[in-house]
Amino acid sequence: MNVKKMLFVLLTCSFAAISTNAQEEKGDFTISAGIGLVPTYLADQAVTNVLPVSAMLDYRLTDMFSLSAYGGYTSATSQEQILADGILVEYQSDLLVVGLRGLAHKEFTERLDFYGGLMLSYAMPTVTEIQLGENAGPPTEVGPSPDKPYKYKKPTAKFLPSGFVGVSWYATTKFAVYGEIGYGISLLNAGVRIRL
Repeated sequence: MNVKKMLFVLLTCSFAAISTNAQEEKGDFTISAGIGLVPTYLADQAVTNVLPVSAMLDYRLTDMFSLSAYGGYTSATSQEQILADGILVEYQSDLLVVGLRGLAHKEFTERLDFYGGLMLSYAMPTVTEIQLGENAGPPTEVGPSPDKPYKYKKPTAKFLPSGFVGVSWYATTKFAVYGEIGYGISLLNAGVRIRL
């Protein structure tokens, strides 16, 4: 089942749910699971091995502010390339992102929660070179290259600040669907949220 069909089924089921008061209050915990609708390496025309997935644990500090722990992962493989020495290779990129998010909320109705915020994340990329063909060697993690003009640095983990905005629609007091735009594991995410 593709992503569009999953979202359609999820939204249809949500709209069919009973209307109840869903406002979050101080002390509430929610867990969320999402999927990136835009692959992380789309611009590189890479083949996605693992769709961008994310999970969050949110704690409501006040009626208007919350704090979340965030984790996301994706994996993709590049198009085949021929190096200067004639070796056919492809690159597998894995990205793990963990972070802390601060959110401000504005509930316009009892079931609709608009939010925005900032995240400080730690992105941990890994790039593996995979040689193809008859004389292919074992996959190796990409490291620094002193060869000109192919100088490159080994991918390193680093802190990344980012922002995001989103909306949650509560079908019941415990279950919501959400959509979000902003940098994390994908630029556009959708998923489900459950209040504990």
